[in-house]
Amino acid sequence: MNYTSFNPSPLNSKKVCVYVEITKEFLFINAIRHTYGKLSYPELQACFMPNDLHYVCKENMPIVTYVPNADCESTMIHPSTTFLPYKICEQRMITLDQTYWIPLQFSNECLFTAPTRELFTVLFGTENFQLTIQNRGKLYLAPRCK
Repeated sequence: MNYTSFNPSPLNSKKVCVYVEITKEFLFINAIRHTYGKLSYPELQACFMPNDLHYVCKENMPIVTYVPNADCESTMIHPSTTFLPYKICEQRMITLDQTYWIPLQFSNECLFTAPTRELFTVLFGTENFQLTIQNRGKLYLAPRCK
């Protein structure tokens, strides 16, 4: 099973953003995306961790069969979904004054939403270079970059 951590993920429209309210922070789903379950952070902490990538949990949480448009989080990450399922997801409005970053676990990637164009410097050993981000996207940095 794969685990996905959910953070509010803003959708940029100038400085006003919409984000999806989640019910639990983690979603576990089988490889073919047919069954899933949800965990809160305390529930995940109660699981046994045999290594850095796997958790073994007690059988006290339901495992549900995926039905399109029946559950917000599972529908959002399902490969057949091509749009945000507004009708089944609870949404909130926020105003962003600065860039919102979501680091992705086990990678050198971040999702971002930038209310304005932003320039930042990336350090790579003794060299540095500047990148410009705007709107929203995914940023990947090589392993030795800061």
